[in-house]
Amino acid sequence: MPQGVLFEFGTGSWVMSAPEERMHSKTVAAVLADIDFSCRILAAALDGRSGNGAGAYASLLLLLYRRMLEDEWCPFYVERMRFTLSIENQVRAFALGSVRCALDHSECNQSRCVQDRANGGYNPVHCVAGCECGLIRPPMENMIQVLKNGDIPVLALSDEEDDASKMRVYAAKDCSYVAISHVWADGLGNPEENAILRCQARRLHRHRLSYMEGGEDLEHTRRI
Repeated sequence: MPQGVLFEFGTGSWVMSAPEERMHSKTVAAVLADIDFSCRILAAALDGRSGNGAGAYASLLLLLYRRMLEDEWCPFYVERMRFTLSIENQVRAFALGSVRCALDHSECNQSRCVQDRANGGYNPVHCVAGCECGLIRPPMENMIQVLKNGDIPVLALSDEEDDASKMRVYAAKDCSYVAISHVWADGLGNPEENAILRCQARRLHRHRLSYMEGGEDLEHTRRI
């Protein structure tokens, strides 16, 4: 058995693998840990269906907490999920993973995430490494005019690739729209001006199109 990996099986047992082992999904330690974790989730779900899931879920929460920290999740968000999400949704979030795990959370704790704070060295981040696209900006005069008219400006990108850098402004009362809330920690912020990288704008636009093509009724999202 690889050094630095401890296993104990039986009633109330647990599995813990060293972080360096968890980074290599093909190691015996990581595979066994994943199998054990999956079995515990299944057992807890079955116990829940039979009305005996409280104890199983309680032990699973501690194991899930350890596993998320081993995978370098931010302790602030792990703690937040423990109190705001059901165990099922916590497991779902862990299975999906998070792009924030690639950030340095060594200075984070259960009270705050240092990566949520933009500092003087903050720069917008491209969608793909090596991308060198420029910034695109909304027509401020049009936005100001919509605001003066007492409405909310809505930005729209063209569906045509050769017109991708152009933003158009509409009044919210005249169109359906999807409201998108972004956070600076994900590279979408800009401390210098109201502008966004073209690749990021196109990515958000593709998400909007996917949302519409999925048959969702945009009328329900007009007043978010």
